[in-house]
Amino acid sequence: MFEAISRYIFIATVLGLTSYMYWKLYQIYKSAGPSSKKIGFFWFSFYAQTPHFGCGAESLHVLPEQVQLQIATIRNRASRVLGGLLLWLTALILFIAIMERA
Repeated sequence: MFEAISRYIFIATVLGLTSYMYWKLYQIYKSAGPSSKKIGFFWFSFYAQTPHFGCGAESLHVLPEQVQLQIATIRNRASRVLGGLLLWLTALILFIAIMERA
């Protein structure tokens, strides 16, 4: 019972944080102007998350500096969220293991 509830809480947390990150990226995409519309949202979000992969660095350098700073902020927040999710998953696994031993 507890495992199912904790699994659903973890899935809801991951979906919520992922949705929030893409929502913030979409806001930046809309505010970036016509230069971001040329590459589309899929490639914009891909290059924003992994700027050193492929030709993403060239695509993001044409954007205004303020937009580049916003993308860097989102990337920084995403790495912190990923670290938090890994800690949350580790704590959840340890808690389930402790509950099964008892």
